[in-house]
Amino acid sequence: MKYAVIIIALLISACTTENSPSSSLNSGTPQFIGAVHKECVNLRKTADESGLVDYYYNKDTLCLVINFSANCCPGFVDSSMVSPGSIKLFVRDTLANCRCICEYTDEFNFIYSYDGETTLEFWQAGLSGVYGLGFESTF
Repeated sequence: MKYAVIIIALLISACTTENSPSSSLNSGTPQFIGAVHKECVNLRKTADESGLVDYYYNKDTLCLVINFSANCCPGFVDSSMVSPGSIKLFVRDTLANCRCICEYTDEFNFIYSYDGETTLEFWQAGLSGVYGLGFESTF
């Protein structure tokens, strides 16, 4: 019984220190924080090109301002793969049955202290599958 209590205490200790969000944020490991999705900027009949509009740092947080075209009644779900020198950002539109395309200029935030050249891949998908690589940019 004594050994079982010690093992449980060690497991709890390991889970709370190694896997807690605060320890991963403090370690300098690049990671996706989240996105600020804004309203439709402009309703268009044809989609404009997607692209990185701007990027800036606020302490150790990298903010990417990205222009992209999507369904005009979206329900965005975001995910990413982040490592030093590489950011792959996936934006999925989860709603359907809109017959219009909108331009969006949204902000995507990362804990990212890497200061070398970084390649950004922006991928888009909808209910019907992956649209493909929206753009690739280096900054």
